[in-house]
Amino acid sequence: MTTPNGLSRRGRTAVQGIGQWLVAERAGRQAPPLRAAVAGVLAIAICLLAMATTWYASLRERVLDTLVAATTTLPPESEAVVIDIDRRTLAQWGGPAQLREGLARLLPRISAQGPLAIGLDILLIDEGDAAPSRLARRLIERSGNPDIARLARELPDATGELAKAFSGTRIVLGAGLDPDPDPAAAVIPTTPVLARGSLDTAELWHAAGIVAPADVLRSAAAGLGLLALDADADGNIRRVPLIAVGGDRLVPSLSIELVRVAQEASVLVLAPSPPLLAVGAVIIPLEDDGTLRLVPDGADRHARRTIPALDIGATSSPAINGAIVLVGSSAPELGGLRSAHDGHLVPSVQLHANAVAQLRSGIAPRRPNTLINVELAAAAASGLGAIALAMALPPVAGLSTAVAGGVVWLLAALASYLWLALLVDPLGGPIVVLAGFGATALVVAGETWRRQTVMQRRFEQHLAPGVVRQIVQNPSLLKLKGEQRVVSVLFTDVEGFTSMTERAQPDHLVAVLDSYFEGVSQIIVDHGGMIDKIVGDAVHALFNAPVDLAEHPVRALDCALAVAAFAAEFQVRPEARALGFGRTRIGLETGPAIVGDVGGGRKLDYTAHGNAVNAAARFEAANKDLGTTICVGPGMAALLPMGRLRQLGMIAVRGRSGEQPVHEPWPVDYGPDDRRAYEQALARLDAEPDAAIAGLTELGARHPADKAIRRLVERLRERSGP
Repeated sequence: MTTPNGLSRRGRTAVQGIGQWLVAERAGRQAPPLRAAVAGVLAIAICLLAMATTWYASLRERVLDTLVAATTTLPPESEAVVIDIDRRTLAQWGGPAQLREGLARLLPRISAQGPLAIGLDILLIDEGDAAPSRLARRLIERSGNPDIARLARELPDATGELAKAFSGTRIVLGAGLDPDPDPAAAVIPTTPVLARGSLDTAELWHAAGIVAPADVLRSAAAGLGLLALDADADGNIRRVPLIAVGGDRLVPSLSIELVRVAQEASVLVLAPSPPLLAVGAVIIPLEDDGTLRLVPDGADRHARRTIPALDIGATSSPAINGAIVLVGSSAPELGGLRSAHDGHLVPSVQLHANAVAQLRSGIAPRRPNTLINVELAAAAASGLGAIALAMALPPVAGLSTAVAGGVVWLLAALASYLWLALLVDPLGGPIVVLAGFGATALVVAGETWRRQTVMQRRFEQHLAPGVVRQIVQNPSLLKLKGEQRVVSVLFTDVEGFTSMTERAQPDHLVAVLDSYFEGVSQIIVDHGGMIDKIVGDAVHALFNAPVDLAEHPVRALDCALAVAAFAAEFQVRPEARALGFGRTRIGLETGPAIVGDVGGGRKLDYTAHGNAVNAAARFEAANKDLGTTICVGPGMAALLPMGRLRQLGMIAVRGRSGEQPVHEPWPVDYGPDDRRAYEQALARLDAEPDAAIAGLTELGARHPADKAIRRLVERLRERSGP
């Protein structure tokens, strides 16, 4: 809506809006929207919370497994040998019930081949009164039958035979943790564990007691170690507890006991902060809970170090001599299958063999509890940095920098493991960085898109759509500081506007002006011009500003002709005729001008200053005396193609020294002959003024509607005198 003071509802100035938009854009780069920062912080918070879930923990562990497996190689000489009591062996022995008898035959054959130590990954629980020999003795006591007594003497004592088989072997038996306290377990001897300094065992595995083989077996063995394995939240085993608390004592694992026996050490030494376990020449760092993280392996490695139990004794195996040997079973009947790091079931003896190999080679990947807090803090800080990038840099540059930061995090995680054996989460930092950057960038992009869409729709009312697209895509085309450029200026004015406003009803006047300005503005925009101002009844437009416009003088003249045609048609519309809407006069000029934003920080006005601007206003006013609709100044006339204008003589223009030649477009009813006659008459003005005036008078008689030629004749006669 247009108010009587000339400000249009859709008006204002396009470049004023553009200037304000550019200021907002630049301010936005310095002080981005709060919504974007909040979105980024929320994304970071969600990621940090997700990192505390078991789902993410499983994902992180799988990635760490890949990292460790890809970068770690165990030396072959550290490998243990696995003797597998497979299903074929178990069937030949007579099934699980004959396990002790089979072991009694197997272990001496293994020992004869010179191993450093033998570990038994089978929990030989004391059979108690269920053993056949013990059951027979109880029957003898109750019956007194001599036949039964003879039978009892003939029954085999598998446990006793197994204890005899231990003679001459360096065997370590397996024990288990017992959740129920057993007073008898308190007297079970275990390897002493010496603690250096103040030892906090809160993180270690705890159980009320331990379950161990019978006394007769323990007394014949060289050591006793726990068979317990530590499963993660996903049910997969990646760690072996090297030390645990059973009752009120520290109890070593089967793997560390085997290493102790192999080195003929008598004690284990446990040091806190950071946890270290020393046995002989082996010093191994522990996780905070006393576990050793296993290096992932596969079936190929298992096959290389495994010998079926039936093959022992048939041929001598050089692999056993001087090696640590573990005896276990892949037979499901014995319940020794466990879920490995990748979810595949493997014999538990293979996991203990992995631990032995790592202990002997000193390879112990660690992930201390304190590392989690460091990772969270570093990830949060990196995420905040990503938010700043998203708000400070263009999208491509910001994304490239954020991705580079994620890559740096990955490389740092790799380096920390290779050099320090620390397992830094390789995913958390990059995820937080990309999430923070992505959420912030999306909000910034959405806000920018929304603002650009709004501004583009607004500007397209004042500038050609192509020009608007250029500005939106490349705001640097607009210069907030002043610049000098050659512009073509168009000024319009409605005759009798003041008197029209005095007699018109406000609502009627506003409606008519709105329709008029809508039409004029659209014509200017369609011709590539920019509406500088709408003041009262006048429209000020610039061509070749704020961006370059090819052939701007031609475009400005074509625009003036279209505006004049529209204004003439508008005058006869009923609503305009009822107001007595006057004729539209147009002034045009081309020349250098200073263009740029003028005003304070709260209100900017992109406008032009210079003689060309002032002259266009004067030429518009000169139409009243010239009898013309469009008056073109000499600056524009010199740049237009020949034949577009006719000269109207010389007039005095305020603000310019001397008289200036003015022109107007040729009237549409002037044919080639009329144009030649007009130009010939003007050419004779200096030499034959009377003849020239006569020729112009005759031409004006043939075109009675041509007011400009009559006014020209009048001015020429006044100058020539009576």
